[in-house]
Amino acid sequence: GGQLCLTAPGLIDEFTIRVREIFDAAPNCRIISISPDDGFGWCKCPQCLELDRQLCGGRAPRVKLLHESPFVGDWLFWFGNEVARRIAESHPDHKLLMLAYVNYVEPSDSVQPASNIVPFVCHYVPADYSRAISDPSSEANRQFNELLLKWRELSPNMMIYSYVGKSTWWNLPRPILQTFAADIKYFHELGIRRYFCQSALAGWDRDGPLYYVLTKLLWDPQANPQTLADEWIKGMFGPAADEMTTFYVCVEKSVKKTGKPFADNPPGEVPGLFDRVELDLALRAIERAEKVPAPETVRTRVNRVAQIFRNDYWIILCLEEDELGPPLLVKVLFYTGLPITIFGCLLAFRRQSSAQRHGMRGSPSFWLMISVFLMLLIADRALNLRESVIEIMRSFVESQDWYQSRNIRRIVFVTVAGVGGFLIVGSLIRSAFGQLKKNVPALVATIVLGGFFLVQATSFHEAYLPSPFLQFDTAFRQTFAGLRSQWIVELVSVTAIATSALLTSRRSDIATS
Repeated sequence: GGQLCLTAPGLIDEFTIRVREIFDAAPNCRIISISPDDGFGWCKCPQCLELDRQLCGGRAPRVKLLHESPFVGDWLFWFGNEVARRIAESHPDHKLLMLAYVNYVEPSDSVQPASNIVPFVCHYVPADYSRAISDPSSEANRQFNELLLKWRELSPNMMIYSYVGKSTWWNLPRPILQTFAADIKYFHELGIRRYFCQSALAGWDRDGPLYYVLTKLLWDPQANPQTLADEWIKGMFGPAADEMTTFYVCVEKSVKKTGKPFADNPPGEVPGLFDRVELDLALRAIERAEKVPAPETVRTRVNRVAQIFRNDYWIILCLEEDELGPPLLVKVLFYTGLPITIFGCLLAFRRQSSAQRHGMRGSPSFWLMISVFLMLLIADRALNLRESVIEIMRSFVESQDWYQSRNIRRIVFVTVAGVGGFLIVGSLIRSAFGQLKKNVPALVATIVLGGFFLVQATSFHEAYLPSPFLQFDTAFRQTFAGLRSQWIVELVSVTAIATSALLTSRRSDIATS
C-alpha cells in the first residue's frame, strides 16, 4: 500500500469534513490540496480495480515513464470531483488542488475536472530540463507540451508545478536559468497564471541567480533574463561581478554546447553532458574572481561558490571516467595487483622472520615495495568505488539524530579518512625506511604519493575537508589539469618509485649476502 483506498466507504465524506474544518478555521485560506501521497502503492482492491476498468478500461499511461505503472488519473480526479462537489455547496469560492504527476500526469479520457478543481501539473515525466518546454526538438518536452495544452483546454485555472529544485538535484551544476525563464514566458502566453516552484532555496552557491530571475519574471514575464541575472550578480559580488558573470555564462555554455538532454538521473546523465573546455574556462574565471580585491562579505561569497564548483568539477570528471572505464593497463594492474600484493607481503614477512631467526638484520624485499605501490595505485584507481561506499555510509549516518551536527560530521569523516590514510602511509614508510634512508628521492616520492592518497581519502566532499588539504588537493589537480587521463601521472610516479626501490633493494640484498 501507501495510497488511500479511494472507494473505501466514508472516505469522501471524511475528506469533505476535514477540508471544511480547515477552510472554516482559516478564513484567508482559499485553496487546499487533496492530492495523493508521493510515490506509488495504489490500492488494488476489487472495488478500485472495477472503478478503474469502468473509467478507462485499466489502460497504461501513454507517455514514457521511469517505471511501468498503471494510469490512475481517472479515478484520482473522480475522487477529487466527488469531494469538490460537496465543498462547492458550503464554500463556493474555494478551490481544491489535485496533483497531475508521473502516472497520472495525463488528462483523463473520461473525467473532466470540476470547476473548483485546480489541476497541479508537474513537469517531471516526461521532461528535458536542458531545453524549453516549447522546444519541439526535445521529444520528452514535445510530449509534455501536448499534455500541457490538453490540461489548459480542460481547466484554464490550472497550476504549473515547476521542478526547479529537482532539476538541479544531486548537487551538480545543471544550468536551467534560460530554459526555465523561457518556460515562464510560455506559460504566460498560454494564459496560465498559477506557478509553484519546488526549491530548497539553500543552493544559491550552486544555482546562482536562478531563483532571483524566476521570481522577477513572475512579476514581469517580458523582462530580459540575462539583465536580471547581471543585476543579481552585481549585487552579490560587487567588484568581482565581471568574472562571476563569465563564470556563470561558461557553466551554461558547457551544457548548451554538447546539446545532451538531462532530466532526473544526474549521475547517469553526466558523461557527455558537459563541454570540458567551457568547464575549464569557468574554473579559470572563478579563480580570477577569487583574486579580485573586495570586501570580506564579497570574498566569502566568491570563495563559497568556488569551493562548491571545484567539488562539482571533480565529481563530473570522476563520473565521466567511470562511464568510459579505466584504460586496459589500469585494468590489468587492478586485477593482478591484489594477488601480487598478498603474495608479496607474505614473502616479505617470511624473509624478514627468517633473517631475524638467523641473527641477520634483514630488509623488506622488493616484492613488498612493489606490493605497497600497487596497493596505493589500486586504492587511488578505485576512486569511484570509494565514492559509492562513502555515499552509502553518509546516507545511513546522516539519517541518525546524533549525526545532524555539521561539526560532528566533519570530525567523523576527516578522522576516519585521516587515520586510514596515515596508517597506510605509516606502514609504507616503516617497511621501506630501512632501504630508503640512503635513497632520499625514493623516500620523498613515497611520502608525496602517500600524501596524495591521504588527500584523496579526505576530499570526497568540500564540507568535510580542512582548508589546507583542499588547497593542496586543488593545486595538485590543477598542475596536471591539462592531461585528460590522470592515470598517466600516477603510473609514471609509481614506476619511478618502484624502479628506485628495485635498485635499492638489489643493493641491500648484495650487502646482506
